[in-house]
Amino acid sequence: MNTHLPINGCIVKMRCSLKVIVQYLDTLGRRYVVKFGTLNFASGNELSPGISTLSISGNFEGAYVNLVKFLEAIEQSRRRIVVKTINVEVLDIQKSSFYLKMEAYYQKPVTDIAS
Repeated sequence: MNTHLPINGCIVKMRCSLKVIVQYLDTLGRRYVVKFGTLNFASGNELSPGISTLSISGNFEGAYVNLVKFLEAIEQSRRRIVVKTINVEVLDIQKSSFYLKMEAYYQKPVTDIAS
């Protein structure tokens, strides 16, 4: 069984759950020393049968250079997450905050599509 589905030249991972996305963002946050404030999730649109989006918004803090690396990692990832909105507040070289609104794309398991 395929575990990936190409859409618009990118890879959409199957059976993507909220837990997987949170773990993924947490891994990137730890790697680039970026702290999460709040994360909000909302169901997005169904693009085609079985392909849906998940809206993610939240606040992130860290050194400006680390936040930029965090964003680059999201954009270069094989996991399909698109950054829709960025608001930045640079307090000083060591402390900046970002508000991000993102959209994750995923394929529902076949059992969810049939029901």
